[in-house]
Amino acid sequence: MHLWRIGVVSDETVHNHAWDFSSLVLCGSLRFQLLQNCPDGESYDRYDSTMPPGGVPGDYGFALTGHVSLEVAVDAEVPAGSFYRMHRDTYHRVLAAPQGAPMTATIVIRGPVRRSFSHVLVPSGTPMARTRSMRPLEEDEIMDKLGSLLGVLA
Repeated sequence: MHLWRIGVVSDETVHNHAWDFSSLVLCGSLRFQLLQNCPDGESYDRYDSTMPPGGVPGDYGFALTGHVSLEVAVDAEVPAGSFYRMHRDTYHRVLAAPQGAPMTATIVIRGPVRRSFSHVLVPSGTPMARTRSMRPLEEDEIMDKLGSLLGVLA
């Protein structure tokens, strides 16, 4: 499940995944962009993202593996009740900006892992950490978020 609260800007980078996935927008709206190769597009540094040696779920390691030039091919807003699918190779980013709703919530169904890495892209020359860890939510944080979602859905 993904939750975005109104007024909180997404800091998501352009990326793809090691799996295909489907997503259902439960409430709010989701704005996302799909990017495609374009020789005259914006230049990005491409990093392979994998779990670093000795890491645990939520730990990510990044290794520079190349450069790509991309342009935005689709810039879409997906309202509540909409469903979409994404192929693992599709470069995308979420620009969740709930309009008129306190939050946007999606349920994501992930397909089988098809490779050992995903790509993370940053504008060429942008500093990139070698590792990043996502802190697991505490039980009370999960309950707070789910309570907020229930209040919006009720």
